[in-house]
Amino acid sequence: MNPDLLVCELHEPDLLDTIRSAWDEFNKQCPEPKTPSFLDPCEFLVSRDWCGFGTEHDAALKTAAMRILSQPALCRLAAFYAWKVFDSPAQFCINHKDRWPKLNSTLGDQAGFFFLLIGLSLVPRLRRYHQMLGVPETVTRETSQQVRCFCDNFQRAKGGDIGIFTNQLNWLRNYVRGQLYFRIGRLEYWARGFDAQLTVFRHRQTGRVIALANDEACFNPEGLMDEPDKRAVGAPTWNPTLRLTEDAVVGFPISPRGSAEHREIRLPFAEWQLMLGPGDPVLDIHIPPGGDMGPDKCLDSLTRARDFFKTTFPHRAPVGFICRSWIFSPCLEHCLPPESNLVRFLKEMYLFPIASTDPNIWFVFFQDKFDPATAPRNTSLQRALLDYLVAGHTWRNGGMFFLADDLPAFGTQGYRANWPVL
Repeated sequence: MNPDLLVCELHEPDLLDTIRSAWDEFNKQCPEPKTPSFLDPCEFLVSRDWCGFGTEHDAALKTAAMRILSQPALCRLAAFYAWKVFDSPAQFCINHKDRWPKLNSTLGDQAGFFFLLIGLSLVPRLRRYHQMLGVPETVTRETSQQVRCFCDNFQRAKGGDIGIFTNQLNWLRNYVRGQLYFRIGRLEYWARGFDAQLTVFRHRQTGRVIALANDEACFNPEGLMDEPDKRAVGAPTWNPTLRLTEDAVVGFPISPRGSAEHREIRLPFAEWQLMLGPGDPVLDIHIPPGGDMGPDKCLDSLTRARDFFKTTFPHRAPVGFICRSWIFSPCLEHCLPPESNLVRFLKEMYLFPIASTDPNIWFVFFQDKFDPATAPRNTSLQRALLDYLVAGHTWRNGGMFFLADDLPAFGTQGYRANWPVL
């Protein structure tokens, strides 16, 4: 079936450019008439169990799969998108310019199940990949839960409808494309090289930690970072320097509250040890939806993740953890009460500024283009953030790091408690 005939038959003309650009490669790897295994109940019912779904959607999943199988063009389209999400070469990875099918004329109110069935096809791929890596089944099952988490996001945003946002469906590719990316307890971890614009040192006797900004950083007078294309012409900025001498490092400190300080300090090597620098192995944290970010659950997850990588991937034993997110915004603790779990978690971390001046809070409101006038106010978090923004404040995302050696002190807000170090 050629792509022109397929989109015509499905009444999806907007898909043509997306499909045509990858169709030949798809046909080479997935020749017709093979039926996609992820449309077989024997597979997708096992997968939904691994993902943590109950049985409440089984009948609808079976009906949707039968409707897809009964329409050869739709079945071929499902196979194409599953291939494009999980199996295509990197240059065919779906991006924001690609079109996704609407399926109004073919599946109607069951359109969301088309994407959920594709999402569930992560599980057999993940199981094979993790078995090859020697990953315990418990970690595979925990990682599989991300499909349900993405479905939960969709349901909250769409009034209970079933499905997966296409940008999140595409994210599932990262779990099986040669990456070390796992969910362990409450949090997810991606083995990466440290790439923040800072370098971290620890005092050899007191154990106190200080981060110095790297040369490539650029700060506004508040010690925050604006996106270059959003910076006003002529707006004042300053650039830090990071210099090594024979016996010390000289630079500009970053406060653990998330801003750079416009003062130069000197750290003698005899007193200060380099702890975290460019390329060092870290675990990039991703925070799945689901609430319950209590300190005990977070500490359990962080500790298990450190031990898991030390044991299973000793060459990737982490020096620390890192994350960039709306959750680590320096604004957050001005919106939520200090006893909230998100604020308590944030205060344990060493925050640092990242280039961010747009309210990039999609995971809170699920709006492709955030609009305070139409953003939902269904949760206390949504209401708190909207009140903050409507009052005229600018939202900034933020970054954080946490050194693995400091896990025994988690719960003491140690980075803040010992600031200023100098």
